[in-house]
Amino acid sequence: GNPSNTRVLIGRGPIVYRHERMKKGSIFLFSDVIILAKCVVSNRRYVGEICFKLDNPTVNFQKMGNQISFYKDDIKHTEIEFEDDSLANIWERYISFWKMELHGV
Repeated sequence: GNPSNTRVLIGRGPIVYRHERMKKGSIFLFSDVIILAKCVVSNRRYVGEICFKLDNPTVNFQKMGNQISFYKDDIKHTEIEFEDDSLANIWERYISFWKMELHGV
């Protein structure tokens, strides 16, 4: 990436993948991207990282209950689940906020 864009980690938390065999993972919210990754070997390592650029207008997400679905070009890409509704609400707010910050530039 661009060195002038300093990437800041805003938050991370445990997630569950809805339709995958390996269910446990984490969400990482950075100032410019969201990264979803699966946990391996008792959380010491991550695999299968998926990156969603927050400044990409074709990246969208939708919250339902304790789930958030990520879309690229209007195609559902990944569905994740949080422990409860209120956690999903917090993440939705975070993501919306940072998406707006980037688009507001």
